Parts: sequence; structure tokens; C-alpha cells
Amino acid sequence: SKMIGKDVGYLRLTQFGEDVYKDLRKELEGLMKKGAKGIIFDLRSNPGGSLGQAVKISSMFIPEGRVVSTKGKNGDEEVAYREGKYFGDFPLIVLINEGSASASEIVSGAVKDYKRGLLIGEKTFGKGSVQTLLPLPDGDGIKITIAKYYTPSGVSIHGTGIEPDILVEEKDDFLFFNGFVTNINEDETKENRNEIIKEVKGEEEAQKIISKGDIQLDRAVEEMEKLLKK
Repeated sequence: SKMIGKDVGYLRLTQFGEDVYKDLRKELEGLMKKGAKGIIFDLRSNPGGSLGQAVKISSMFIPEGRVVSTKGKNGDEEVAYREGKYFGDFPLIVLINEGSASASEIVSGAVKDYKRGLLIGEKTFGKGSVQTLLPLPDGDGIKITIAKYYTPSGVSIHGTGIEPDILVEEKDDFLFFNGFVTNINEDETKENRNEIIKEVKGEEEAQKIISKGDIQLDRAVEEMEKLLKK
């Protein structure tokens, strides 16, 4: 998390691990204490994880109602409703791309269905399946799809994905987040990362990538500034 300027808070979640809600909530509260009036929530290349954590995190932004439902082949439906603290009706933008899947699509789908915020980036992956693992006697296992996820309005995520409200395509091999390249170790300094890009892409192409920065985040900041002026 970090502040972008004096009014915009930025949160990035890389996966929906167990109990990550507690960490995300702490960071969001910290941004608000620093004066954030709008939040950019980055779910790009987040492959998902815990359904329970997705419901809790969606509930931070959704004031009421269902977050997601699952339906099996026999038509049985289970509905997860929002729970916990609602953090308020502040301007919200969610960044998504083709690597945003599963739990990321549950959150972004709920935000879109309730018109709670803007989705910016690219269409999500489209993994809306509930799977269970059946163990075999030799220690192996078989993963079986037993149900599918549906957004609050009843739209199936699986195989279709979620379209952004504002399409911003990232066409470079290296996708920037927060000015840093995602497929390079997070512990690397910005300078070291730039050197790695130069080694891989060559000096001329590297300069184009480095100078371009994160066009999706830049657009999100631009749109957030418009929202804050309303």
C-alpha cells in the first residue's frame, strides 16, 4: 500500500491467502488515516485463493446484499452475503487484467454489479469454478469441478471473465505495477530491475518500457482525480 499524492490510496493484493483480510483491512485503515479520499485496489495478475477471504474483502467495499453464489449441476444454490465492516462510500477503482482470476473475479464482479466502483484494465481470466480434491490410494488425487461461481446479478464468471468499464491494454512483455516489474523479485531495487530489463530487452527497448511506466495505473489515477472533483 502507499499514497499517490495527498488524496489517493493505492492497495495491491497479489493473492487471497488465508487471513489476508486482516492485513488488507489494516492497510486500508492506514491509508484513510493518511488522508486517502479515494482508493485504487490493484488485483492484476492475482490468481485468487480463499473464497471466504474474497467475501470478507468484497464486504469492505459493498454495503449490503449478496457477494457471490455457487450452483452445482443439480441446481442447488449457496449464497454468500456480505459480512463485517463497510468502509464507506468513497470513490473506488479496481485494476484487473487477464491474470485476475477466481477470488479476484468475485471481488471485481461484486464491485461492478453494484456499481460501487470502476474497473480499469483488461478482461479477467474467467475461472469461476468450485473444485474439490479426491485423494487416491497411491497418494495422488483427482481435482473435480463441482459448481460454478456467479456474480450478485447471476452472471457466470467461468469461461467468460469480467469486462472492465474502461479498457486499457498492456501489450509489453513486462507488466509494470507501481513502477516495478512483476516477474522480477519484489526485493530488487528499482535500479536493479531496470538493469534486468535492459539485459533481457536491450538498451533501446528497455528505455521505451521504463519510460512508459504503468499505463493502467496512470489511467486509474487520472480517473480517480476526476471522481474526486465531482
